[in-house]
Amino acid sequence: VSRIVLMAGTYEFDDDMCSDEGGSALCIDRNVTIEAEVAGSVVLDAKGARRVIYVSPAGRAELVGLNITGGDKDNVS
Repeated sequence: VSRIVLMAGTYEFDDDMCSDEGGSALCIDRNVTIEAEVAGSVVLDAKGARRVIYVSPAGRAELVGLNITGGDKDNVS
């Protein structure tokens, strides 16, 4: 999968997907495009508990039309 289209809504992340990379909600380790079906209608929310997205050196992420919030600024490596 190289492209993910998200339906409108708020996506809350309660768990860490990649605890070894600063406890991020989403880990991306390949080339991928993540986009909102309708620009501005999607919210990715880490609820203040973790980094929202970690992109590994092997990955590349293109984020289109997303609102990203709730990242923990102190939880970065």
